Amino acid sequence: MFYDLSFTIPMFDLIIIGGSAAATTAGIYAARRGLNFKIITKDFGGEVATSGEIGNWPGISQTDGVTLANQFKEHLKFYNVIPEEGVEVEKIAKQEDVTFLIKTKGGQDYQAKAVIVATGVHPKELNVPGEKE
Repeated sequence: MFYDLSFTIPMFDLIIIGGSAAATTAGIYAARRGLNFKIITKDFGGEVATSGEIGNWPGISQTDGVTLANQFKEHLKFYNVIPEEGVEVEKIAKQEDVTFLIKTKGGQDYQAKAVIVATGVHPKELNVPGEKE
């Protein structure tokens, strides 16, 4: 189904969904290429921000999740990119004109020529003996 929403919903070259390392990296590259894009995320930092000590991030011997997430934001800010937080995507629909309609739970919808979903993952428990220990 085709929706002619070009006059009411903003159109971007790219929408990046997510707010952690992958979304930040995609945003940096999009900014360097001069794309008209937006990063939208429920909460910035993702799983990284909830991590305690981090000792496996290249170039940084030891840090914590909140500090690293703040460094992600600062790097984006260097390129004048401010992620839009508090946005929860409800649906991504491909339109007939080869664009995408991104519908959010808050009612702010977007159109884009391309979408990167960089939402990350949360650890899952297996419920096996010894897992908690």
